[in-house]
Amino acid sequence: MSEALERVIADQQKQIDSLMARDKANLEAWVRENAKRERVALAAFGVLSNPESPECHFELKRAVMAWGYCPTCECSPCECDYD
Repeated sequence: MSEALERVIADQQKQIDSLMARDKANLEAWVRENAKRERVALAAFGVLSNPESPECHFELKRAVMAWGYCPTCECSPCECDYD
């Protein structure tokens, strides 16, 4: 094979490797985000099933905070410092 062809192949392989790494990172991020949503949903159903339970309310608050929401300003990302 010629050197030019080898360079083209190497460049294409580098691009493929980069796209595959990005795809893997995106999938991992999606899985993490989906787990946070599921935690919030389960905690919300816990509150609906046990509306008087402070533990269920606390778990829902923790799940929402883990999802990135501020309990003070109720925003994600937090906007408390922008006042």
